[in-house]
Amino acid sequence: MRLFYGFGIRGFYVVMWLASWFHAKAKKWIVGRQIPIESFQVPQNKKVVWFHCASLGEFDQGLPVMNAYKEAFPDSFLMVTFFSPSGMEFYNKRDHQVDLALYLPLDTKIKAKICGSLQSANGILRKV
Repeated sequence: MRLFYGFGIRGFYVVMWLASWFHAKAKKWIVGRQIPIESFQVPQNKKVVWFHCASLGEFDQGLPVMNAYKEAFPDSFLMVTFFSPSGMEFYNKRDHQVDLALYLPLDTKIKAKICGSLQSANGILRKV
């Protein structure tokens, strides 16, 4: 099953890459994921709260929660990831207190390992 999933994810990327030649939103999807996730700095001395919003609509629905959380815990670091370019494109037009917004990397084994190591190093994931 993992093999099929891996081929499917890579196939989806190839389709998006081909579509990016003709479709502006697909191009934004490709370009947004070219920035290495390792290049983003997440402070180690703050509590990091990570929200994932697949699109702008989910961001809009979660925004009151994010703002309320930041008001209650002003020293926290809010990180938001998006799957869709619409979220990244329009989140700056919203009144928010997000500290870092970026594209969620493609769901491959190597990207998962990179994200996992960054999360552990920055205290995002903790053993309970």
